[in-house]
Amino acid sequence: MSQNGADAVERRPRIAVLWRKHRARWTLPLVIILIIGLVAIIDHIGSHRISQVDKPTPSPLVAATGGAAIVDLDRWWNGFNPNTPAGAASSTPTLLTSVLPSAYVINPKLVPQVNSDLLLSVEVQSTSPLIIQYTINPKAVWSDGVPVSADDFIYAFESQRGDGVDVNGQPDRVASTLGYRDVASVLPSNGGKTVTVQFTTPFTDWRVMFNHMVPAHIARRVGWTHGFDMFSPATDLSAGPFIVRSVSSGGSAELVRNPKWWGTPALLDRATVNVAPNEPAWTGTLAVSNQAVAQPTRFNLKALGVVSSMPNTQSVLKPTLSLLALEFNVKSAVTSRLATRQAIAHAIDRTGLLAHTFGSVDPDLVVNQDHLATATQASYSPSSASAGYSSRDLATTGQLLKSVGFHQDAQGNFVNTDGAQLTVRMAVQTGDPWIGAVGAQISEQLHSAGISVVTIPVDGTAGLNTAPTTDRYDMALVTRVSSPFQTATADWYSDGSGAGGSTGSLDWSNFDDPQVDQDFTLASQALNPVSGAAIYAQIDDQLWDQMVGLPLFGEPAFLGNGVQIQNVQFNASIDGILWNLPLWTTLKPGPPSQQT
Repeated sequence: MSQNGADAVERRPRIAVLWRKHRARWTLPLVIILIIGLVAIIDHIGSHRISQVDKPTPSPLVAATGGAAIVDLDRWWNGFNPNTPAGAASSTPTLLTSVLPSAYVINPKLVPQVNSDLLLSVEVQSTSPLIIQYTINPKAVWSDGVPVSADDFIYAFESQRGDGVDVNGQPDRVASTLGYRDVASVLPSNGGKTVTVQFTTPFTDWRVMFNHMVPAHIARRVGWTHGFDMFSPATDLSAGPFIVRSVSSGGSAELVRNPKWWGTPALLDRATVNVAPNEPAWTGTLAVSNQAVAQPTRFNLKALGVVSSMPNTQSVLKPTLSLLALEFNVKSAVTSRLATRQAIAHAIDRTGLLAHTFGSVDPDLVVNQDHLATATQASYSPSSASAGYSSRDLATTGQLLKSVGFHQDAQGNFVNTDGAQLTVRMAVQTGDPWIGAVGAQISEQLHSAGISVVTIPVDGTAGLNTAPTTDRYDMALVTRVSSPFQTATADWYSDGSGAGGSTGSLDWSNFDDPQVDQDFTLASQALNPVSGAAIYAQIDDQLWDQMVGLPLFGEPAFLGNGVQIQNVQFNASIDGILWNLPLWTTLKPGPPSQQT
């Protein structure tokens, strides 16, 4: 009812009113639209079903038999003996990892595993004295048909113990004497198929020994140091699944299946290994080949962008054993004082350095708190002494520099009583864009703290080895390459406890402390890994307390491979990308399938 008592008037929706008014005019167009829509839907469904019947789906990739791979290494090899100084410092160990036999193989987790193709067993017969017995597979032969025997182990020992004499009467030049110098005897038995190694003193990392062995029956004739400098099929034999068939002067080596190999045959027929020393070279190979592999140690954001845009390539970043560190020259006039070294370290923002450089590439990287291992290694043990350097502390920098006679002038620069600004010379390894970027950031940070920096470029390890003898730097920005075997790190901070080879010292800080030397020796003799880890932790604490060097962070590595190559696995050890070459498989399109 309305307010005046009349019945309420029914209110129709506006669309209903309009429909009654224009029904005659709208009916025909709506029917036409409906028919067109139904036809379109039916046509779409029909064409889709037809395409499903007539158009084959993309063929899946399936494993192929045989085939070839292209591998780009970014460093030249240097001869064909990986255990000479020249060979060890090049890509030779990687090139020959599936050619020359090793007692142990380092897997991608950096765990040494017995080479079961070469050895039937490895047995620790005694720990006091340490005695290791190796039993050689009776099927193992060199590619010339000569059996692999105890003589190959004996020759490796005689050449690398530190007092070996080559065929020309000159001392054998070796990359390292680790382990071998602690051996009393290497004795054959069982017709040369059993090798018994007895140590004078224990050596915890004995599994590092007898790696990449050259054929003794050839080496005794041609010599250790230079006998394998140039490729010769008659000299450069194989006792692995692959053999080097040819080497070109342009930097290309062809690896093919070893016809004398006694183990499971490699899946590939061959691999062509090239030297691609720059980014255009290895990115170009990946772009044109679906069966190419590259693991460069040096790359930048531009190269990553180029590879990630390639539809035929897969890529990944992985942690390495490379550790960037700032080493202080403890014998230079400027950084010989502990307070000065500590002051400089407190003025550096390591987290900021990482964020502005490697952090932009790999956000998983962290600041390193251990001098002797990278953050991803099982042996990594952050020192409590590193806590004082976890962040930039300019107040402490100022206090320390004032304690050694510096004060800040009106511009905020630290000057001595004569008004001369504190200036440090920083050696920076050339050729690596990331190291250059980190060096520039360090210079900027120290400049803002009132400390002047003069950058001195040095040419890699060779340049660093000569620079301290000429007092060319006060601190050095360097790349340390760690190892699955921690005894190798003694070379970094000791004049006498390290590898002891012919490569020259890696003690770029010129640090040498009798207590630290003794601790390195004790750690190398600790057969109990828990005891050894505790000693290495003590060494690291000493290095922090004396501020010998400031660990920065690890360096990432890049691995790229074509979509038609399978089972490629990153390996941070010296064996590198070719460590499991026999398991690589090429892929090919399978038979097309039809959808119904």
